[in-house]
Amino acid sequence: MKKIIILFACALLLTNNLSEVYGKNIKKEYQKNAFATRVYFSNQVPVAGIAVEGSVFDIDPTNGSFLYLIIDNYPDNFTYDQVQIKVYKTTNGVNQSYDNQTYNISTSQYFTYIKYSFYTDGDYIFDVFNKYGTFMGTGKVKINYKGTSAQATPINSTSSSSSSSSDPYIKSKVYFSTEVPFYGIAKDVKSFKINRKGGYVYVIIDNYPNNFNISTIKVYVYKKKKGDYVSFDVATYDISANNYFTYFKYTFDDEGDYKFIVYDGNSKYINTGYVEIK
Repeated sequence: MKKIIILFACALLLTNNLSEVYGKNIKKEYQKNAFATRVYFSNQVPVAGIAVEGSVFDIDPTNGSFLYLIIDNYPDNFTYDQVQIKVYKTTNGVNQSYDNQTYNISTSQYFTYIKYSFYTDGDYIFDVFNKYGTFMGTGKVKINYKGTSAQATPINSTSSSSSSSSDPYIKSKVYFSTEVPFYGIAKDVKSFKINRKGGYVYVIIDNYPNNFNISTIKVYVYKKKKGDYVSFDVATYDISANNYFTYFKYTFDDEGDYKFIVYDGNSKYINTGYVEIK
């Protein structure tokens, strides 16, 4: 009888230990996957890996459009310098191979983004792998034609239709000057010298011949560090919707290479400008 009790107690103890170990393993696995790589789409450039996420987007049926494929690995930096993207498009309910690309990324960042162009509507799946072929994550997006069911013109089309009708910023320009622009025109300078106390330049956004037709713009500023542009500043500016150009004064305190990415108040990309501060 004592042997039976002892055996029962041992079995109970073993079961409890196994349950505890299993519970720890579950918790450990959960913790490992709690910050799994996130793959998503946006029409905004991500700041610190964050942008407005969308799952359905419209493109122009003639000229197509692009989105940003964002790969967010927070809080861990990437341990490899390339990612492989395998794209599938759903046709008649079947996922068929559509594209396969390899992109270089920075190992000093925990996120990256890729500008990807779409020219046809449909449901797309993006599987992301690291350079060694290990699966990282997947993202899905639905692409619709904007306001029409017409077929998109192929990418190599020789259509003579103007793309300015679909992109109001097709002729826009972002540049820098020490001069206040006159009708959007000023001396375009790529490099400036500042003193130890800093200095300012004018950032000019010229959209001639189209007026902006929006009242605000959002500017993302990046500074190059160790060969990569990293987030430096974000600001929103009020502008005149009835003008085709605008400008603002921007103060620099440090030398370096800077990139300015400009969006309108509706999160539509306008253009990008680069400047060197010495």
